[in-house]
Amino acid sequence: MFSLEANIIRQTPCGAGFYLLELEAPDVSSRAAPGQFVMVRVGDDYDPLLRRPLSVHDAGDGRIRLLYRVVGKGTGRLSRRGEGERVGLLGPLGNGFEVRPPLDTAALVAGGRGVAPMLFLARRIRRECPSARLILFFGARTGEELVRLEAFENLNVEMRLATEDGSKGTKGLVTQLVRGSLLSDAEVRIYACGPMPMLKALGPVAAEQSIPAQVSLEAHMSCGLGVCRGCVVKTKNGYAHVCQDGPVFPLDAPDWEVRT
Repeated sequence: MFSLEANIIRQTPCGAGFYLLELEAPDVSSRAAPGQFVMVRVGDDYDPLLRRPLSVHDAGDGRIRLLYRVVGKGTGRLSRRGEGERVGLLGPLGNGFEVRPPLDTAALVAGGRGVAPMLFLARRIRRECPSARLILFFGARTGEELVRLEAFENLNVEMRLATEDGSKGTKGLVTQLVRGSLLSDAEVRIYACGPMPMLKALGPVAAEQSIPAQVSLEAHMSCGLGVCRGCVVKTKNGYAHVCQDGPVFPLDAPDWEVRT
């Protein structure tokens, strides 16, 4: 874990309130793993006081990229920072996705801003399991919210898109696309990040087909270090900190009846 001031290389709007923030952070870039996150201080002062947890969207060449959506005062202020400015950074933090061969098919299941850690994961799978089939199941409320598709296409990731209003892809929920799509391959794994109802709905889908699955939980947190206890969740083996024990857990670990 590193604590540093990182230079902003660029900040790019991606549509629907999403931004791609590219930072110069060689130590974090070299140590980060897919599924890990960083805590970002959005301004030069203490307004807001707390850092914001953001997934590592991609890393390499001494840089990290963070994909986030403006949802409040903190991310709104971060979106107004620009090239040449610096932001406080703490990380990488948490436990990431486990990637190991053999792997025939990787199903990356993302809901809304849950797409943030998936590009880095896709790049890692391409490197560790080059012959694996990669499919991104990406759902959102509208087509405008299906951001960063070109970056996945550049990694030869197949797309299965769903929107609740039917403006792009299949009308409905992304979990409906996953069901029945993964029967034919021997070594299949599901990697997911998104809203709790989506992750909970994946449980029966994975169980019916005996597919191992890992999920990245989203949680409010103040420190990222397990001190504030703002991100404690109940699991089947007791309580866990999302920041230190996760954010990635086996799909069957959280107590979904409590979480949703």
